Amino acid sequence: MLWCHNCNSEHNDDIKTCPECGGELSEEMPPTPIEPAKASWRFTFRKSKDSPEWPIDSSGNKVKPAFLANISGTQLDYEMALSLLRAYNIPYTCDFPGAGPLVRILVGFSGAGMDIYVPETMLDDAREILFVGAEDEN
Repeated sequence: MLWCHNCNSEHNDDIKTCPECGGELSEEMPPTPIEPAKASWRFTFRKSKDSPEWPIDSSGNKVKPAFLANISGTQLDYEMALSLLRAYNIPYTCDFPGAGPLVRILVGFSGAGMDIYVPETMLDDAREILFVGAEDEN
């Protein structure tokens, strides 16, 4: 069996060029094309295994995410904020702005901090949980 690497068709042994595209035929089967991976550093719903399910609105879509805060510091600082949200069953998703994910891998923390997003229907509750008494301290 002969194969055309241009159009991935197979042909009998008695021809030398592909009748479909004019490409050269080979005895080797063409490799299966692999879809290239696409990197994305932008907002996605990355659900933590500990975070509650993201709520659904009346039309069946996920509730729009709202920016809650940018937490700077180490992994401990991130986890303290997220554990408070988990304790009150507020779902969240996180993003590391700029080159944050790469820097976090190389250095161990992101210099730009971690952005936390919560469902817009729960934004006021989440602010109260994270920032209760913060105004009084200043």
